[in-house]
Amino acid sequence: KKYEEGLEKVIALMDLGCRDAELMELTAEFYFMATDYQRSAEWINRTLDVDSQNLEARILLARICVLGEQIEEGLGIIDIVCVIIYLSTAYNG
Repeated sequence: KKYEEGLEKVIALMDLGCRDAELMELTAEFYFMATDYQRSAEWINRTLDVDSQNLEARILLARICVLGEQIEEGLGIIDIVCVIIYLSTAYNG
């Protein structure tokens, strides 16, 4: 129930024209918690279109892959997350 209420509020913001990557990722999380993995993946892709470095979205996508028994794909996404973290750490000192 909480997820449904949260989802309604976030989608209302999107309807007003908000295209914030954090809100998009939150929408993906709400769908994930509601076990609607297809819609969650769609919102993850929208999030990554706006913010290709979004680690939370990538980790959520990896979780969806693992739950869908696409283990290799999920591990590949985790590899990308590790590279992003490494490069970010190396760049920022």
